[in-house]
Amino acid sequence: MDIRADSRDGSVWPGHPDYTAASGAMDLKHDRWILNKNTGKKSHVHEHIFHMNGTHSSDVFGMAAEKMILSHDADKPMFMYLPFQAPHWPVQNPAGTEEIHEHIPGKQRRKWCGLISHIDQNVGRVISALKAKKMYENTFIFVFSDNGGDVRTGASNHPYRGDKMSPWEGGTKSPAFIHSANRNLIPENLRGTESQALGHVTDLFPTLLGMVGGDTSPTKTGPLDGYDLYSAWKSGSNDSPRKEMLYNIDPFGLATAASGFMAGNVNSLGKRTQAPDPRMMTRMGMNGNIPEDYAAIRVGKYKLITGQPGRSDWYGTDPSETWKAAYIMGPDATNYELLESGGPYGDMKLSDAGQAKVKREKLYKKEDFERTVKQLFLFDLDVDPAEHNDISAHHPDIVEKLKARLETYAATMAEPLLRVPDTVWTKEKKAHMKARRRTGQRRFPGVPVVVADWWDTEEEMAKNMQSKL
Repeated sequence: MDIRADSRDGSVWPGHPDYTAASGAMDLKHDRWILNKNTGKKSHVHEHIFHMNGTHSSDVFGMAAEKMILSHDADKPMFMYLPFQAPHWPVQNPAGTEEIHEHIPGKQRRKWCGLISHIDQNVGRVISALKAKKMYENTFIFVFSDNGGDVRTGASNHPYRGDKMSPWEGGTKSPAFIHSANRNLIPENLRGTESQALGHVTDLFPTLLGMVGGDTSPTKTGPLDGYDLYSAWKSGSNDSPRKEMLYNIDPFGLATAASGFMAGNVNSLGKRTQAPDPRMMTRMGMNGNIPEDYAAIRVGKYKLITGQPGRSDWYGTDPSETWKAAYIMGPDATNYELLESGGPYGDMKLSDAGQAKVKREKLYKKEDFERTVKQLFLFDLDVDPAEHNDISAHHPDIVEKLKARLETYAATMAEPLLRVPDTVWTKEKKAHMKARRRTGQRRFPGVPVVVADWWDTEEEMAKNMQSKL
């Protein structure tokens, strides 16, 4: 199911007083596969849901999930993947959800928590539907997020370091929990406990597959990327079968690939720039807070980061006052003085990575920037999970071992499309995509804005597939 209120990914919906997408293309649609009872085959259904205009996307998803559960044959197994769009910027939470969190001083933080409370309400809707269908007692629920929070929105990664889009623990460590009323799935003695077993999102597939008796052994293309973690969870052991974790290898960098978007197309002086070097534009706008080319890996208790990994401060319990700008993507508005002071609760801290110095001294020249911004870090996460103490200078042997592991992964990774535009993104492909964007802008009766709709009918998909053959 794909329900998008506009061209951005976020918890936004037309009809909200803060909704500002009317100048762009709106897309509010419902894609799903349904079973044709006459033919026994599944068909792809695509329909616009303008009749739900004014409904928050979290409610749209929650109601759709509820309907699917209530119409399901309870005697048959069911797998549901329910990816809410919220919480995400722009922060547009339903009325009454901010007020739930009046005990929180920062307004931006209250609004963000309101989005999460609204998700809680819709998860409750799902649970109620499962109970109504007598399915709850035998259901296993796994709740997780895709990344750390964006501190500019009011999200908090405390006590961890960094921000979304970065390889720091604050940008990659995600809260998660498992739940089931079935005592065979989660034993009584483990309820309410925490597991410190290392896990990665690629472990989810083999874990769920193993739980239902599926085969997780290697296939003809090799072993699965992930590990089955269920036995570690069920035993209560913190000893995970996963011993190392690749965070990322980015030879290109967001600072180059998305420079205009990240910096808002302006430099730190508020002037528009068309610098021929996208990375320089991002440095001038964001002072090194956007990742450039970097790599990060964890082996055992050690974590290595090489390159320029982006925003790396500690933003505390409530980061609302660290970013007061009215925008999310644009010139760096970080309140470095507040971070340096420790903040109102003493839980903030200025990074030693150099971004604040870049801004204060305007060190944008290549040699100045690269001499100022640190590009090598090693941490012992067993004793320093929040990454306060870089020990790379004291353990050059470990640095070299982890670099070697990164090189092993890099040798087998696919070439980034941005590096091979002439061989993958051919001129014909570019022309096709451009034409599709143009023809995908459609108007519908009674809808005041242009609708982005690039969906192909089954006939069109068959025709396109035939043309490829």
